[in-house]
Amino acid sequence: MAKKKIGGATTPAAPSVAKEPSAERPYVPGYGIPTTTKGLLPWSFAEERLSKARNYWVCTVGPGGEPHAVPVWGAWVAGAVFCGGSEEVLWARHLIANPALAVHLESGDEAVILEGMVDRIKDPDPLASRVTSAYHSKYKLRHPPPFWSLRPSAAFAWTTKSRFQDATRWRWAEHPAKPAAVLQRQPRALSHAEPAAKQVGEPEAGRPYVPGYGIPTTKKGLLPWKFAAERLEKAMNYWVCTAGPDGRPHARPVWGLWVDGALCFGGHGVRWEKNLAANPQVSVHLESGEEVVILEGVAERVTDAKDPLIAKCAPISKKKYGMSSDSVPFWILRPRTAFAWTLKSMFKDATRWKLHR
Repeated sequence: MAKKKIGGATTPAAPSVAKEPSAERPYVPGYGIPTTTKGLLPWSFAEERLSKARNYWVCTVGPGGEPHAVPVWGAWVAGAVFCGGSEEVLWARHLIANPALAVHLESGDEAVILEGMVDRIKDPDPLASRVTSAYHSKYKLRHPPPFWSLRPSAAFAWTTKSRFQDATRWRWAEHPAKPAAVLQRQPRALSHAEPAAKQVGEPEAGRPYVPGYGIPTTKKGLLPWKFAAERLEKAMNYWVCTAGPDGRPHARPVWGLWVDGALCFGGHGVRWEKNLAANPQVSVHLESGEEVVILEGVAERVTDAKDPLIAKCAPISKKKYGMSSDSVPFWILRPRTAFAWTLKSMFKDATRWKLHR
């Protein structure tokens, strides 16, 4: 079996046929997830959605513990996600240094999430031609190697209509999780004496740096800030991407409220909250990979029951989700950077905003 080297580690090439994973319950305290195996989702639930998906969100962690998320095209072949990407783009540079990766599909109501370590697939890999054919069938273009490949060590899925009663975690005995990279720099801690600043006026717009995607260098065609703000206000689900202490990315959909230029969201005892408590750097994005909106910054935990945002959030939450949100603690992200683009423009409207500093 051929071997490939990525992130300083040598790993065996992916087999052409994937084995069925074992199913169990995920540990998510406070969400009423059953402890029995009755009602678990079949693996076909995830596989069907992974095969049909057009957009896959990839979540990586940078050398200073900063989470990064971006949608990419890809293909599900032989039990693995394959996606192309120049080694010059940020998420690929992250993977070269730290091959830990989380991939999820767009929907937060029918969530499908994969976690594991990537390989770099090059010619003459036996799967390369199958991946190229899958790309052509889905996107009507031929994508030659190299590819990034994630053969998951764990996967998660659930539906919100079941109220998490079908929440399922799958594991593969033949490819268990490997150690993640050690962070090269200590994650930046949020000081209680250093609250995030409030945005004043329209944020500064410019172009993101994404080599190889034909993004213009002029400001003509930039999106207005209201493009992002309107979608942030209307969204029902927000994907929160955090970094674990070992450099592993973690992505989960949550409910939230966009109020006064800040995203307010709650959670208690769950993994992403524990990650934020240790490293408050966070990337949050909306579901769509066609009309993309991404926020990055440092989250702040609000514990003061008299915080003025609580009074503003309660009626908005009641209208949006049918339930009030007037309790503490909760988290708030006043983004320092935001990104947006539309796929139909082929990235010609790709915009980066600088916000709270």
